This record gives sequence, structure tokens and C-alpha cells, in this order.
Amino acid sequence: MSFLKKILTKAKKDVPSESAGEQKSIEVGRAEAAFQETEISLSRTLRVFERYNANKTAFLYEQLSPRKKIVFDLVPLLIHIDGQGLLPADDACQISPHGVYGYEMSPRAAESFTEAFPGQRMPQLHTRASYDPNMPIKSISLIGSLGSIAQNSKSDFDYWICLDMRAFSPETLLYFKEKLRAIDKWAADFAGAEVHCFPLDVARVLEDDFGSVGAESSGSAQGKLLKEEFYRSMTLVAGQTPMWWAVPPGVDDQEYARLAQFMLTSNRINAAGLIDLGNVHDISLGEFYGAAIWHINKTIGSPFKSVLKMGLLEEYMLNRGRQGLLSTELKRRLLSNESDVQFLDPYVLMFDRVAAYLAAKDRREDLELLRQSLYLKAGVQISLGDYRRTDLPRNKLVLVNLIRQWAWNHKTVQHLNNYHNWSFRESQRFSEQINRFILRTYKSVSDELRKQQTQSELKISDRDLTVLGRKLFIFYSQRTNKIESIKRVIEDPPALKGLTLHPHIDPKGRKTWSAFRGLMSRESINGGAGSLSLLTSSLFLPEVLLWLVNNHLYDTTTTVNLNSATGKTATHCTVPDIQTLLKEMNAFFPSYKLSELDEEEMLQKPRIVRMFLVINLDEPDGCRHMAETGLCYQNNWGEIFFKGYSESQEGLKIARNFLSKRFAFDPLEALANFKVFLPNRLFKRELAPRLNKYFGLKVVT
Repeated sequence: MSFLKKILTKAKKDVPSESAGEQKSIEVGRAEAAFQETEISLSRTLRVFERYNANKTAFLYEQLSPRKKIVFDLVPLLIHIDGQGLLPADDACQISPHGVYGYEMSPRAAESFTEAFPGQRMPQLHTRASYDPNMPIKSISLIGSLGSIAQNSKSDFDYWICLDMRAFSPETLLYFKEKLRAIDKWAADFAGAEVHCFPLDVARVLEDDFGSVGAESSGSAQGKLLKEEFYRSMTLVAGQTPMWWAVPPGVDDQEYARLAQFMLTSNRINAAGLIDLGNVHDISLGEFYGAAIWHINKTIGSPFKSVLKMGLLEEYMLNRGRQGLLSTELKRRLLSNESDVQFLDPYVLMFDRVAAYLAAKDRREDLELLRQSLYLKAGVQISLGDYRRTDLPRNKLVLVNLIRQWAWNHKTVQHLNNYHNWSFRESQRFSEQINRFILRTYKSVSDELRKQQTQSELKISDRDLTVLGRKLFIFYSQRTNKIESIKRVIEDPPALKGLTLHPHIDPKGRKTWSAFRGLMSRESINGGAGSLSLLTSSLFLPEVLLWLVNNHLYDTTTTVNLNSATGKTATHCTVPDIQTLLKEMNAFFPSYKLSELDEEEMLQKPRIVRMFLVINLDEPDGCRHMAETGLCYQNNWGEIFFKGYSESQEGLKIARNFLSKRFAFDPLEALANFKVFLPNRLFKRELAPRLNKYFGLKVVT
């Protein structure tokens, strides 16, 4: 029974006399009025959210491509039904619990089903049954940039699927996760959509527990911060509405609990349509450290978003929450100005908060970087004519207004519009600027945590701290022999259309190889024209090629130009040799994203798992011995290394030792993880049998 109903019941029982009765009637009246006022207030807050969510959903839908619209329509349906015959996981679909509370198939979803699954029978849904409170799936929401001005063609569909885990056994939960992965795959195959379905136990979300860190999940790294982001960026797709969206802005945990109980006893509020995921009132300092490490990791794949989020972390922590949480601010603005609900954009709110913080600190360079990051994250190119139009779509309208506030000229905008075509050096400079900002913010968070002496209160598990910390080490560390990864800002850059390999003599009189972007003659490079196109240099040509492969600057469509020469810079390798070696390197070394690394391997010590030898790549036909060896190897953390040997057998000895220790009793596995490249020249006939005998395997054919 709620607190206010207890007052009413007690007041009605305690009426001993007429005068006392009059007094009690007044008290009852006041209590009833207070009860009704609370009901009206909570109901209004819910109505405001419903309008806001409807507007946000409409804006989200407008920005999607036709096929991604179908994905948006059908993901909740596929979760609601068993999905047999529709998804490539029939057993999982048959065994998994299914059913989303309150799900109703719209006419639009019915049309999408017909288009996505032609010839398949339309599922027959019983609407009344979907309101059964025992439905195992309580709520489905999207979290992230969808529905904001930061939504672009590459935005992921990140679904939070809130479950009553009591309806799942360990076995059926595994099958349900398999079904969700089948939905992810269907969306990718059908529309090229990147869908991630996160099944969450309502009881654990209440405790701010989001499991172990994963490819897309932040695990224990964020906790309340993740829940706060969810509340301010969520788009409710199906099922119950979080109770948090019914309570007034900024209530503490005690008042939230009282109002949550109140809603369960109210006749005006449909409590069955609500889900209690807990309150977000304040965030402890100890949580910011794990969140900072998580966002640095996310920078590697989403640099512009991470600039905004890292800036917000710093503002939250160093301002001690004096400005309040953004989720609270969003709710407060919605309630105070309902007519503008469609323009209250979560990303703009986040930008405004961080921009004000940086301006107050007089950090002008960082403020400009923040503006550029928001513009590039939005992915909307503003043209000169857009400034004069009055019928702009919402995302362009918001950006045009911001550009005017920032006093940017259109030359600045055009330069950002063209960022995919920036020169290699320009892209690198911008990437370095972003990385400096991210690491500086991380240092501010760490220093503040140290000052507050709250290390013992870190809200991140030792496991997740180890995994995330090692991913940072992989990305940022520069170790002996390690092939450096470009810390670039362009998330998925295309491979080079043209590539020039150029031998020259360095100041120490050594023959050195350099790679240049584009097709360039020896004369133009020697004349200084290659200064802006230089990519990398090494004494060993195989190291240059491995660097190109590791940084995804080469694929089979790349044209290779080799600048031949005479004297000390004479070249004995050929373009076909180089093209073959590049293809073999590209096929041999898996292309890992940090988010895809095996976390169990990240908890182990690094060890070499794959090795590729390049022998005599630039030696003349008359060579009759192993004159130069390039040792290329990869460890279980995905890092790639190179060590070159000239006129030394040391590289061959290391390779044979690797084979004997790792694959002494498994020749098939040895051939899968060990390779030798010998150019197809006259010396191959003599050297190949010697190498096969030396390694005890037919490593050269």
C-alpha cells in the first residue's frame, strides 16, 4: 500500500466524533487532493515522454534507407514471435521463450514483413494475449545516436532487450542469445544494417550490473553512467516504458522508490505498462575511471562520438555534478517546454554542456575540435544554398543554426565536407589532435580520482580493467619491432588506388625503402614532390609491405608502382613478386578490430601464434644462399611485429624454434600458421628443398 493511501485509510478509520470527523474529513480531502495531484503530475510526465518518443521515432525512421526501415519495423516482431522458418536458427527459435509485452503489429510492419519474407505466411498475433504480465520480454529500446542529429548511414541499431530472467533456464537463455545473433545476421544480410541485440536481466539492471565487457558492451566499466546515457538517448520501440520517465526530474533514490510504489497502486496510471529499471540521481567518482577507459577504447572505432563523451565525463567529474545529469536536464526541458519536444536533441544537449565547460576553461582549441567532431559525427554535408533555405530537414536546420553561432565561414564547412579526401598527413594531424584530447581527458579523470583517493571505490571489475587496459596498450604502445597502426580518424578508409615503392640512400649511406601514396616517378620524388605523400620507410622492403597490409592501405585493387634504379639503389625484385607477397600477407594475417579480439586471450600473456618468413625478396638471381630474412609474426593479442636479418641465419633459427615448440606434433596446424615466401627466381630451385629440409615441412612449393 502506498504512503498516501495509508494516510487515507487511517484518516477514514479514526473518526470518533462529529467535530473530529469534520477535521478528519479535511485531512482526508487534503490527502486525496495530494494523491490526485501526484497522479496528474506523473501522468503528465508520461504523456510528455510519449510525445517525445513518437517525434523521435518519426525522425529516426525518416533518416533510414528503405531496407533499414524494414529492419526497424521487423526486429521487434522477430523477437516477439518464435521466428521458425524465417531465421537461420530454427532450433534456437523453437526452444527460446518469446513474446514482448504489449506488442502490436502495425500495418507498416505487416507490409515490411511481406517485402522481407516474400511467400512466407504472415504471423497471426493475438493482441490481447501480448498484454499478459507474464510475457518474458518486457521492453525493447534503442540506445545511442539513432533519433538524434548524430544519426548517419553508419549508425548501429543497439537494442536493449529487457527480460524477466526467471522465464529463462540457462539452456533457453543460450538459445535465445543464438536467436538474437540470427536476427543480427539477418539484418546485416538483408540491409547491411549493423544490429546488436543486448539481452538484459531487469533485476541486474536495477543494480546497475551490465555483465562483462564485450565487443559492444561496456560491462562493469560504466554502471550508472550507462543507465544515465540510456535514459537520455533511448527510443522506446516496444513494450513497457521505464518508470524513470514518469518521475519528476532529479528525484533522489528514496523519493524515486516512494513514487514507484505509488504508481503500482494508482488507478490513473497503468502500472502494467511500466518497467522499473532503477533511478539515476548521482554518480560516484569511482565510476568515471572505468568509463574513461571504455571510451578511450571506443575512440578507436568511433573517434567523433568519443570526443563528445570524454568531454562530458570530464565535465561531470570536475564540476562535481553541479550542473546535474544530462538525462535530468532533458526531462526538465521537456516538461517546461512541451511544444519544442522534437528539437530537444540528446546529442545537442551533450555538445552544449561540454562546449560551455571548455569555454569556461578557455580551451579554445579543444572547443573547436568538439565542434568539428559534432559536425563530422552528424554526417550531414551543409551546402552554400542551405543557409538561405527555410524548408531544411531537422538535422540540417540544427547544424546550420550551430554553424552560425560558431561563426564558421563556408570554407571551413567545405573542408570538413571533404574530409574523406584529406591528404594522409592532414588526416594524421587531425587524428593526433583527437588522440591528444582523449588522453588529456583521461589524465584529468585519473588525476582527479587520485586527489579524491577513491581508487578503492572503482566501479569496474579487475577482469574488465585488465581487458580494456590491454586494448589501450595494444593501440597506443610503441614497442621494439612492432608494426605501428595508424591512429587515424577516418573510420573505414578505402585502400590506396595507387602505391609507389621507392628505393633511395639514407644519410647513413644505407639502401632504404619508402612507400608513397599514389603513382609517382623517381624524378618527381627526388625533386621533393613526395614530401606530402610519404607513408612509411624501412631498411627492409618486407617491413614496408607488412605495414601497408596491417593498416589496410592495400587490397587486390591497388596498383603498385616500383621505381627501379641502378647502382646502390638497384632493385632485383619485380612488381609481380611484390603483388604476390602483398596478397599472401593480406591472406595470412587476420584483420582484427580491437573490439573483436578474444577477451580470454587478452587475459593471457602475449605469445607468438603465427609466423611468416620472407627470404631474399630483393636479391639477384645469382644468389645461392639465404642472404636476407624478414621475420613477420603475430601474437595472441593481434599485434604484428617485424624483424629483419641481413647475412644472418638468426631469423631462420628463431622460426625453426617457433615451429618445434608450438607445432611439433601437428604438421597441419603448423602449415596453417607458418609460411615461407621465396620469390619465383632462379635461386628458388636450389633454396626451396634446403628450406623444406631445414624446417622438416614442405613450407616452399
